[in-house]
Amino acid sequence: MSLETSKNKNLEVDENKFYLIKKVKVKDRFNFYEYMATMVDGWVTVPDALVSMLDRVTNPFFAQKIKELKIFISSWDSFSRAMKKMPDVFPGAEAAVIASWEESWNLVYSLIKLSDDLRSRFELSQKIKWAMTYPIIIFLFLIFASCISYFNLWFFLSFYIFYYLSIHSSSNNLSIHTLKISFSNFSY
Repeated sequence: MSLETSKNKNLEVDENKFYLIKKVKVKDRFNFYEYMATMVDGWVTVPDALVSMLDRVTNPFFAQKIKELKIFISSWDSFSRAMKKMPDVFPGAEAAVIASWEESWNLVYSLIKLSDDLRSRFELSQKIKWAMTYPIIIFLFLIFASCISYFNLWFFLSFYIFYYLSIHSSSNNLSIHTLKISFSNFSY
């Protein structure tokens, strides 16, 4: 098999393929924009940059969408117009930013800005998640400790009651009357 046929086989779009997770993470998107900015800045065409991007993508759903994006661009759509055809992957705001910079002939700058913006948002959300982890762990520990103390209270209280009844009963028969007396003598 020649290199050209293996490359074409890799670019085929399989529309019947089922994906369990049909979501592209923010981290994948900012890596995509950063890599595309680097490639386009190095005078690599957008379709060729998309093809080389396929080797870096680990999300199979995103790889499928990149293949579709390359097909749209190869059929003479602009990069932003092709992105607008996939709102489940690329939000409209990102496509609008790309469109405005395409008109000013500065696609690299827009890709870098999108990458930086998405990276800063991603890092902020990670910091918030880590900041919320400690209070959640403390809250779960308090619930666990209160359940254990509640269990211990009733265990030792019932042990005390049955021990008290076994000592103070006149016979080996335990009666409800004795239990009522023992509760009335118990003070808080």
